[in-house]
Amino acid sequence: MFVRSKLWCLAVCVFALGMAVGAKAEDYTIDIRNRTSHTINSIYISPAESDDWEEDVLGKDRLRSGETQSVDITDYDSPVFDIQLVDDEKGTYTFWEVDVSKQRVIIVTVADLDEDDDNDD
Repeated sequence: MFVRSKLWCLAVCVFALGMAVGAKAEDYTIDIRNRTSHTINSIYISPAESDDWEEDVLGKDRLRSGETQSVDITDYDSPVFDIQLVDDEKGTYTFWEVDVSKQRVIIVTVADLDEDDDNDD
């Protein structure tokens, strides 16, 4: 009886460990198309639950009007991200809670300019 209860306890522990390990990180790719009349100088992508923006994924590159930039997002447990772009006049375009496992393309237009930006075209 003692051996049976030990085996049952071991089985439960192995199952629980398997469930914890089963939540693995995934990799995603999203295309960002600039259909504004501005050059995008920065793209920030952070997990939706984060309070801070991560590093600029463009680095020294720029996304000119009419161009598309593919961005690889790697090693995250959730596919839901906040995405912010900053243009050459410091205007921001913020997309909240984007599920990049379902939405593989973001087309950015002047209509997406954040309302609190005072920049004119």
